Amino acid sequence: MRLSGFNHLLFWLKKRLGISDHKSYLLTLIENLERQKEENNALAFRIVSIKNKGFVVKVGGLFAYGSFDHMPWQYPSYEAWRAVFPYLTDRLFYCKIHTIRKEPLFILINGNIPQFKKPQLKQNDLYIGIILNKTNYGLFIDIGFHFGWEYGSLVGMLHISDVAERSLFEKAEAGNSREVLFLGSNDKEQLVFGDKSVPEEWFTGELEKRVGEMVWVKVTKIKGKPPGFQVEGRYDATLPVLKSIYPGRSGKVSQAIRNLEDEEIIRCEIVSVDSRNRSIHLKWVLDWEIDAKLARNYHIGDPNILVDEDRNSVLDKEFEEKHSLIGQRVQVSVRKKGGRFNRVQNQYLIRDRFEGILTISNDSYRISKKEMKQIELNLTEGDVIECEVTGLDRGKLMIKWNVSQDELTNLRI
Repeated sequence: MRLSGFNHLLFWLKKRLGISDHKSYLLTLIENLERQKEENNALAFRIVSIKNKGFVVKVGGLFAYGSFDHMPWQYPSYEAWRAVFPYLTDRLFYCKIHTIRKEPLFILINGNIPQFKKPQLKQNDLYIGIILNKTNYGLFIDIGFHFGWEYGSLVGMLHISDVAERSLFEKAEAGNSREVLFLGSNDKEQLVFGDKSVPEEWFTGELEKRVGEMVWVKVTKIKGKPPGFQVEGRYDATLPVLKSIYPGRSGKVSQAIRNLEDEEIIRCEIVSVDSRNRSIHLKWVLDWEIDAKLARNYHIGDPNILVDEDRNSVLDKEFEEKHSLIGQRVQVSVRKKGGRFNRVQNQYLIRDRFEGILTISNDSYRISKKEMKQIELNLTEGDVIECEVTGLDRGKLMIKWNVSQDELTNLRI
């Protein structure tokens, strides 16, 4: 005679636990779960086995079922759950009872309730994770395993460009455990992993903000290979030579690049940032510097190119000094000089040497262009104003004068 689900469970309990009054014991367990459900209490559960769309779990001494959609966290596919299942068994999680049906006995849980602490991941630390999915462009890895799931699921991506060896990527399979380096979080607060340390600016968007900025670039040259470039000693870069970038000069620029020597320093503008491939695209902007490198291909005394090494040295030091002023507050002298059509124009000198381009601001009021011109007209020869150096534009320092409310009132009169 075939036993019902309820009686089958009673028979199993009797045999396993050796309890004579097994029916009474089972009813006690069920009544306890019903009371916990009524009081909306959270209960501990353990995952026992996996089914097509969920898990068989043990809660309150009884077997129950929880769907993948009602686990403590979610994955975008059932395949991810199957990959991580072997690492979840016998781990303790929490749930609430959703449904209890006695005949046949059926218990449904909901594990999608708050139960995890916030993790404190350290950048460039190593963590062990489980590969959930493999795509053409990388691996999705859950490092929640590293902490015994104390913080729940911590999924991030290991992009193929950050894998140390291509063979390691090809051998990787869903369900494998793997050690990864935590690089940080991107602008969408998604975890980013790698096999080697990478500056976090590559994926936070900070480098994109520097497009248009002039930077120092170090040249690396190995015999028989094209030169390499590195910005500020930490970011790999490329110096593409295109007619659209150097109209009428692309041939000369190409030759000048070939004439560069190992560990030379040149000044370039950041044109774009390729975060995925970890590369900055540059433009070599100083004509005199290009001509100086190009001159290495000419005979000494060639009248077509004038190379003044002393002038180059002075300009190097001048650029370095200007660059060092960015972000500092400086005293700026006002000079009046004649301009076109006999109009008097202001000249702004920093340290009585470097010319500046002035912008005027106020913390609580937006100054119009018309008001800005009037304020500049009201400045007199020899006035000294305190400004912040905000950048460099074509050799001139960008300076910002933040005027107070009283200064604004007086200067607009």
